[in-house]
Amino acid sequence: MTRLPIVIKILLLLVLVPLGLALALVVVLLLLAILLLLAPVRIGAVGQYSKAGLQAWSKVGPVRIRVFPRPPSEKPKKEPKDKPEEEPEDKDKSEEGGTVEQLKAVLSEIGPILGQVRRRLVFSEIILHYTASAEDAAVTALAYGGAHVAVNHILSMIRHGFQVKRQDVQIHANFNGEGDTVFLRVGLRISVWGAICLGIFVFRRLRKAGVIKLPKLRKN
Repeated sequence: MTRLPIVIKILLLLVLVPLGLALALVVVLLLLAILLLLAPVRIGAVGQYSKAGLQAWSKVGPVRIRVFPRPPSEKPKKEPKDKPEEEPEDKDKSEEGGTVEQLKAVLSEIGPILGQVRRRLVFSEIILHYTASAEDAAVTALAYGGAHVAVNHILSMIRHGFQVKRQDVQIHANFNGEGDTVFLRVGLRISVWGAICLGIFVFRRLRKAGVIKLPKLRKN
């Protein structure tokens, strides 16, 4: 097999190396462009409880996708097959207790992680409409006053730690004895860039605490 002359090898290197660097630069620029386009996009979740029951949606920009309850599937359910009896396995290591030092390391990282969550996570809306209504007027009055105290206390803690964009809280008393009713909707949102930064921060902190361990590369 004939060998290529040194001059041809040098020419190939002079052509292929810049070409590879140019392709790598194009890929990096494309990734940066995608990040810049997605950075202002808001992602989040909305949970709601009403007369219809519990509902939840995920949001990506203006698009809202229902997560719960899921629409019923049209496919017929398959009958479960009888599974053979399995032999009892050995006790899982995840059920065994860990060291106190590791627990302390994890707890020491909770504060910085919560601080980052408070900075980047936003309550897009908190809507609460509650009506206290019991057969006894005294019970209705007590429920009305207790709801005021509890709701104001919870909202003050949320506003102290997070940014709340919209808040609509209404508490009423109905002395006709029709029964208590509640409507609750809570929305959370975060930017794509904020979610990426938060994920990196949490990963680094948990890795520092020893919760996440990366596999070591074997040296040949």
